[in-house]
Amino acid sequence: MSKITWGKPKIFITKLGPAETHPSDNAVWTDISNNYKIKENSTSLTTTAGDKTEAKEEGGAVIDTKHGKSTYSLAFDIYHYGKDFVKPIEDVDGVILDNYALRLIPEDGTLPGFIFKCASVSATDQYTPADGTTTTYTFDALVPTTGTMMQKFKAMSASAYSASVAAAAGSSASPAITMSDAVGTVSVDTSKTDAWLDATISTNSVTPKAKASTGGNSSTSPRTGKLVLKDSWGSEVVIEVTQAGASQ
Repeated sequence: MSKITWGKPKIFITKLGPAETHPSDNAVWTDISNNYKIKENSTSLTTTAGDKTEAKEEGGAVIDTKHGKSTYSLAFDIYHYGKDFVKPIEDVDGVILDNYALRLIPEDGTLPGFIFKCASVSATDQYTPADGTTTTYTFDALVPTTGTMMQKFKAMSASAYSASVAAAAGSSASPAITMSDAVGTVSVDTSKTDAWLDATISTNSVTPKAKASTGGNSSTSPRTGKLVLKDSWGSEVVIEVTQAGASQ
């Protein structure tokens, strides 16, 4: 587990509607870091200090200062990778009219990242023999409905990442696993979860269970499987579930 937020980040974006200044709980997020090839060390957050106004008395001594708000910009480069490459956000000569939300999660997802709930976007294409064609996307944070332009964001996490169930079909783990920092609805990602696993989900807790339809564990040896949970913004938690072996 890391102590600082270095390493390969996860970057997610979602387009905002014409009247939106923040993403909805059921927004569809695109995982840029998984679906595209981001150039190494190109992801960069730039903070520009706000204007400073000084009140001076005769002779030039400063008697008070006032600082304007900082502004924030996140940029990254993606490779034009493969013959069927399509940009994640299409532009017209670099101009993108729609606003987007962007969130960044550190490589160690237990550490906090940040989110621009509303941002304007621009795109710049480059070519060099060393890199081929790349596009730089720049997200400039705008004022959202509530809160600051750049806000702390932490991915969904769980109080435990392992659980045990009995050999019988339909058996459930005990105690329930507490979820935190989830956005919107938590659900089972059936495309990534082992076929014999399911979960009972309440407002802020999850109870892994073996599906009744699987007939239980017929082997005398324990078996393990992965229960993968996701929330409305695509944060993911993987819980390893061990099912006891059948009695001899």
